This record gives sequence, structure tokens and C-alpha cells, in this order.
Amino acid sequence: MGITNLMFSRSLFTNLICSFIVIILVLSSFNIFSYKFYINNIEKQIINNTNERFNNVFKSFDQYFDLLQKTAIRLYLEKDIQSILNKKTISNYDVYTVYKILNNYSNDFPYVSTFYLFTQKTDFIITPHATYNKDSFFNTFYYNTMYTEDFWLWEGKKNFNYRLYPAMDFIYYASPGKARSYYLMPIVFKGANNGGIIVALIDIVSLANDIDSSFMKDFYIVDYDNTLLYTNASSADFSGLSEDLNSSFKKVDQGYLFSLKSNKKGIKYYKLIPNDEIKRELRKTNLIFVLFIIISIIISLIISIYMVIKFNNPVKQIAALIDQGENDNIKNAGVNLYDIQNHVQKMVSENIYYAEKINERDSMLKNFLYQSKIKNIYSDINQIIDEAVVRSDYAIIYFKVHYRDRYFQEVSSQSCVGTFYLKELIELYIENSFDGSITFHTEKDQIISIVNVDTKSQNIRQKSEDILDKLKSEDEYLFLTVVISNVYKDISKLSDAYYRTIELSKYRQLKSETQLLCEDEITMVSNKFYFPLEQVERFTKLLYNARKDEAICMVKNLLEYNFKKEINQFYMNLLSIEIINHAIKVLIELYYDIPDEFDIESIYSQLDNCLTLEQYTDVCVDFVSSIVTYIETHAKEEDYIVDYVKQYIEDNYMNDIYLDLLADNLGISKSYLSSYFKDKTGENLNDYLNNFRIQKALKLLTDSTIKVQDVAEAVGISNANTFTRLFKKFTGQTPTEYRQSKLVQK
Repeated sequence: MGITNLMFSRSLFTNLICSFIVIILVLSSFNIFSYKFYINNIEKQIINNTNERFNNVFKSFDQYFDLLQKTAIRLYLEKDIQSILNKKTISNYDVYTVYKILNNYSNDFPYVSTFYLFTQKTDFIITPHATYNKDSFFNTFYYNTMYTEDFWLWEGKKNFNYRLYPAMDFIYYASPGKARSYYLMPIVFKGANNGGIIVALIDIVSLANDIDSSFMKDFYIVDYDNTLLYTNASSADFSGLSEDLNSSFKKVDQGYLFSLKSNKKGIKYYKLIPNDEIKRELRKTNLIFVLFIIISIIISLIISIYMVIKFNNPVKQIAALIDQGENDNIKNAGVNLYDIQNHVQKMVSENIYYAEKINERDSMLKNFLYQSKIKNIYSDINQIIDEAVVRSDYAIIYFKVHYRDRYFQEVSSQSCVGTFYLKELIELYIENSFDGSITFHTEKDQIISIVNVDTKSQNIRQKSEDILDKLKSEDEYLFLTVVISNVYKDISKLSDAYYRTIELSKYRQLKSETQLLCEDEITMVSNKFYFPLEQVERFTKLLYNARKDEAICMVKNLLEYNFKKEINQFYMNLLSIEIINHAIKVLIELYYDIPDEFDIESIYSQLDNCLTLEQYTDVCVDFVSSIVTYIETHAKEEDYIVDYVKQYIEDNYMNDIYLDLLADNLGISKSYLSSYFKDKTGENLNDYLNNFRIQKALKLLTDSTIKVQDVAEAVGISNANTFTRLFKKFTGQTPTEYRQSKLVQK
């Protein structure tokens, strides 16, 4: 009983033990300082010895992935491949054509085990070496439980252009009972909406070993959403790498972690330098240090207890006085019982405060549980999540926040601040409209409400419209895209429903105003964009000829026309990608590659962030303008055939020029010359010749003393009717009308 009282007493004992502990901590601080100094020196050596080597490895991987991407883009944009993929069905001849094209690129894919074209329009997988039945290819030659035919079919429907996938073992069954395993990393490129993807299987082990084999231990490659793409670590414990580093270096439990991120592709590279040996030595030091502290504390306890017993404990006297129940004695002893009462009241107040905090934490935990469930994040608390989520039929109301410039000028430079306060407001309205709901903030501009639905509930759309009416006061700072999902019964579908609403939000109209979309009302196939083949050819020709103003005007008119057709954001995005892709194709055909000045991935990223017609127009116009400027200022790759034809036409346009004549002079067939000229310039050879002659005729027609017939003969067109027809085709006027318009201007 005496020892218990001593342990829980407050005056002398507490003061003594605290004093001893303070002294112990002060003395121990010197050891801690030495320990920190030692660790800092080790860290500096590791950083200096590793950074340079890690940067070289990072550059090698990034340059390789960049080369592979550009090669895949060039291959995918091949005219014949685009033409074949745009067909509804692919014939055996088309398969053979694609096979020949892939074979021409076989040497352009270093460290690639194989690459192939996958499309659901044919039953074959087409590779540079052969074509395979899909079943044989995926189950015999490149078998993998994840990367199956259905997997690539599903990936082909997703909205992306370029992506890397985690490396895995692929098995080749050479014969029954015999199999070989290859560790390969898939990389995929896909264009617009034509249903075909280019898949390359990288021999990542050979690539890594050739870059720096001794550096690959505990080396990780991770994509933008922290999915592990490659590592040779025996135990791929990726938990310590799941967060982005604020700098290129971080100390973790396993050792020293280095990080670099590719700005173009969102890929992150990690290198872990283990410190097992150092940690073992440090553990010994720490163990001695901890034992020293424990022994010191035990000695302090013994001394403190001895001194308390020796000099008595004032708390014991108070307890004795309380037992006696005599107020006079208490007063005589100089003890104020109100201190005890105040202490008890303080404890009660603190209990109430702690209860409120627990409720607050419980609400925060509930939000966290829902976010984990909706994003399919697995953890040790999954059982708690299953017990916490909604039990009845439910629907998701998805709020995407779009901030106006005025918000950033007058409210805050950070959108997440506005989303936080908007979430509080929406949560209040949702709780008033739906029983058993939960609202939380998922991304910097996304708010999710999960609402219970029963047969007595009013229409969800009507309630949502009422909530949006209340939010109209915020219109000057922001507008919303709101998506209402279908009603679900199975809680396991929560994550699918969430990602479904995100995809549906892309079907909003291109207007800077709040829009409400319902999953069961959205038509996926309506209002597709308009970009006919004739305009594609005209657009390509303008770029080839570096006619900037006309090309920009055409882009603006095309986007505005589709906007007036009220196509949604999804199809406007596809149209813009189509414009960008055709411009890229011109670059490749002129320079046989995409110049380094153009960051194609950045352009696609800008399109993903566009919301209005003006934003799409700015991105497309800027890109087209930069391409035309580049063509104007950079000479194209020399081409003997094209240059000869153009020079011959310039020297002999006034005479008869035939395709057979040009082909004989070059020593090639006329069919090859015709197709070659069209492929390289984007223009038919006859059209180029006639256009050249008409341009010469324009200058001659300004002289009114020369007859129209004489002008025609002077530019090599002897038939007057043919001259008039061609002149009107290229200028929109007859020769006489053109001459009169010039005379009026004078």
C-alpha cells in the first residue's frame, strides 16, 4: 500500500524523478549529437558516390523509352497502317501489308523481344517475323496470365496514347512439357479512335544489364500512379516508395533511397542503397545507449522512492485527513480541499473534450474508409471498411470543380482550398436531402457523395438540381460538372461506379457553366465529330506548302463548326487529337522523324485539360503554327526524285510534260513515281503541275494586252477549256473574272 501511494504521489516523488530524468536526457544528448553527426557523414558519402551514376542510368532509360515512343508513333502513323485500321474489316492482303511494314521496322526496336499490331478487326496477331492466330500467340508463344487477349482488347478502349506496363514472365511452350520463360515489359502506343494498338515487349533485363548491370540491384521503375514496372529486387517490397520524394534523396528504414522523375512520361526511378551493415553497428550502439538510460531510470526510481519514504509524502497526509473527515484538522494542516475538487472538475472537462475529439476523428476515419474503398486501396482495415460502408441501394454523385480566373485572382492561388470549403457546403446540402449519405474530397478538384437510395426517395436528379440551384451563388468563381451514377446494390461495385462517373464527366458540353449528367441519359454514339477525308487532304496540303494563315483558319473553322454541332468534350478532344496527329504525320513525312523541338506528349496533356472551344482552339492553333514555322525555317530532307520532278517542272512547265517522260528520265515506273511523289509531298503530281502552271498564269493575266488563249499556251496548256476549268479549280474564278477583278483594283 505504501509503495502504491509513493508511485502515484505528486509533490516530492514527481519532482525528484523528473529532475533525474532531465539530467539523464541532458547527458544522453551528447551521444545523440555524435550519432547524428556520424549518420550525416555516411549520408554525404552515399549521396556523392551514387548521384552521378544514378543520373547516367536515368538518362539511358529515358532516352531509350523516348526513342521507342517516337519509333512507335512513326510506325503507327504509316499511311498504309492508318488506312487499314480505318477499315471495318481487315483482309488477308491487309494483314500481309502490315506484316511487311512491321518487318521494315524490325531493326528500329532495340532490346525488344517482339512487337506486334493488335486489333479486334482480325483474328491474327501481326509481328515483324510472322502472323499468328491470337489463341496460339497468347497461349503458346507469349503466355501470361495478365496480358491476355481480353486484357489488350480492354486497354485498346481506354483513352491514352502511350503507356508502360509492369514487367512479367512470358512463357513459350516449345513442346508438351517443355517451356521457356522470358521476363518482358510491355509498352503500348495507340492513336485516335481506330481500334488498333502497337505493343512492344521489351527485354528489360538485357536493357538494364547493358546500361549498368552492377547498379541494378534494388533498382525500381515506377509509373505515374506508383505501379511497379520493373525491379530485380528479390523481395519487391514497394511500400516505402509509394510516396513522391520532395528531393532526389531520402533516408528510409531499408537504407538510402534515390529518386528521379521523367518530366515527359511521368515515370519515376528509384535506387535503394541498403545500410544493413551500418544498421547492425548502430543497433549495438543504440542498445548500449538504451540500457544505460534504463539502468539510470531504475536507479533514479530507487533513490526517489527512498527519499520520499524518508521525508514522508504530503499526499499521504491529505489522504489521512480525508479519511478522518474533520474540516478543522484539514484547515489546521493547511490543505485546501478545493484544489482536489478543481482537479476532479478538470478531469471531467478533459474527458468531455476527449470524447468530442474522438467523435471528430471517427468522422474523419469514416471518410478515409470510404476513400479507400472507392479507390480499391487494400489495407489491414478492409474488414472495418466492409462494416462501415452503406448497406442499402446506393448511387454516386460526382462533382468536378472548374475554377474561373477570378477565383485565382481574388480568393486563392490553390484550387484545393476552394474545393475543401465547397465540399463542406455540398456535404451540408447532401445530408439535408439524403438520409445516410457521406461526402468527401478525393482530388484537388473532385468531390464525391455516396447516397443511400430507397423506394420512398425522391428523384435523385431533382434533388441534385435543387442543390445546384443553391450553389449558383458561386458561379462567378467556379462552375461544376455533376454526374449521377445508376443505382447499385452490390457494394463491391463502388470503385467501378466511381471511375465510371469520371469517364462520363468527359461527355459534358463545351460551355463554361454548370452541367448535370445522368448515367442512364448519356448516349455514347451521338454527335460524333466532323472531319471528312477531303478536308484532311486539304489540311495536309496546306501544311506541306507552309501556308500558315490558311491552315490556322481551317483549324478554327473546323473546331467552330463541330462546336456548333454541339459535340461534347469527349469528341472535341478526339477531333483535336486527330488534327494534331495529321500535323505530326506531315512532320514525319518531311523530316522522317519528329524534331526534338516538339513535345508531343505535352500537347496531348494540354488537350486533356481543355474545357472550352477557346482552349481547344488555342492548343491546336499554337501547335499548327509552330509546325508551319518549323517547316518554313528548316529545309526538308533531300529527296532526289521529288527535287528532280519539281526542278524539271519549273524549267519546262511551258512544254508538254507527261508522267511517262518523267519516269523514263528517272529510270523508274510511272506508277511508282506517282505514288512516291504523293507519299512524300502529300499532293498528286498532276495537281502539283497544274497548280504550278496556274500560279504562273496569275502573273501573266495582270497584263491586259495578253490574250487568255496566249496565257494558256505560255504556261503549257494548249486547250482553252482545260485552262479555264483548271484555273477555276485552283482559284475559284475564271481567267476573265480574275483579270477583271485586278483591273477594278487598279
